[in-house]
Amino acid sequence: MSWFLGVAFLAGVIVVALHFSEAVDFFESLRRIRPTWLAAALAVQAGTYLAQGEIWRAIGRKAGSLLPRSMLYKLSLSKLFVDQAIPSAGVSGTVVVAKSLSGLGLSKTAVVAGVVINTTSFFIAYVAALAVALAIVIKSGHASSLIVSASLLFMLLGIALTAGMLAVTGKHISRIPKRLHRFQIVQNALKDARNASTKLVHSVWLQTVASCYQLLTFFLDAVTLWILVQSLGGRSTIPSVFASFMIANLFRSISFIPGGLGTFEAAVVYMLKTEGTSYSAGLTAALLFRGITFFLPMAPGMWFSHRLNSPRHFKAKSAH
Repeated sequence: MSWFLGVAFLAGVIVVALHFSEAVDFFESLRRIRPTWLAAALAVQAGTYLAQGEIWRAIGRKAGSLLPRSMLYKLSLSKLFVDQAIPSAGVSGTVVVAKSLSGLGLSKTAVVAGVVINTTSFFIAYVAALAVALAIVIKSGHASSLIVSASLLFMLLGIALTAGMLAVTGKHISRIPKRLHRFQIVQNALKDARNASTKLVHSVWLQTVASCYQLLTFFLDAVTLWILVQSLGGRSTIPSVFASFMIANLFRSISFIPGGLGTFEAAVVYMLKTEGTSYSAGLTAALLFRGITFFLPMAPGMWFSHRLNSPRHFKAKSAH
């Protein structure tokens, strides 16, 4: 039902956007895109999977295990597929990656520490990037009360979750306030944090490196969107597109629809419009971005996710 609602909402966004622009302009925009622009966008987007894999590579090095970059790239695609299918602010995909790495010989404490580091670094980077985006939007005079309040609330939530996970790492679950045990998702997170390596999780170097790679991922995503806008004749600057992407990503993160299908596109079109991009160009860029970052990697991500988590794959790795 959530997938159906997402598709329906996305269709509604397209209809509404086209209502404010000529449908002919929309299809003309698609026809004018040069293959070189799409190739550039694909190349930049490929860098996001490399950045995500480097986080686990840094964790593996710190834990005394050198993880192959090619394997981590496949795991990054698997993580993307799971994150899109099961929206959970990146947590669901991280768990899948952790399971795969556990089967490859990485110690349990290091794997669980990796889950915690991925989650905390994600929120650290998210809060930092969202703060920059909010400053850009406010400076441009396009900040609404909804955008400001939603951004501030999410930033506070991100800070609280990060501080909470760092505080409970290595501690027994009985030491956590009882009122928090009512929530199943909190119980699962606390159990994971309890088994994590305190040395790895509290490593300032690891947290810094992981946060930088998370920030790089956000930036590369924004650059991908900027390239698509430029290919359609838009004249938006990278800072303005970065702000548009982060605000749209915020509404995607808080949406109950898988991948924020529809909500992200609506927010992108609205934010780009405030910067002078037409509805048709904004919608085209948003749909192309969705195709490159969501639908295109889904098939290989699903295939790698199934293959890398199969018992046969683990046996082959163990024998090797």
